[in-house]
Amino acid sequence: MRAFKNWDKNQDGHLTLEEYRNGLAKKDNVENRFKNFDKNSDGKVTREEFAGKAAP
Repeated sequence: MRAFKNWDKNQDGHLTLEEYRNGLAKKDNVENRFKNFDKNSDGKVTREEFAGKAAP
């Protein structure tokens, strides 16, 4: 329900296609960014990975 409330920008109790698309895009973007940092795919980002100093 938290996602619904966050995505429902005008808080009218309904999601428009635009609100739904924007909500998914934000989620996908966050996950993709995290995966880009998590060089060894262990589900965690180290300081080295975050700083870009980890080997790919």
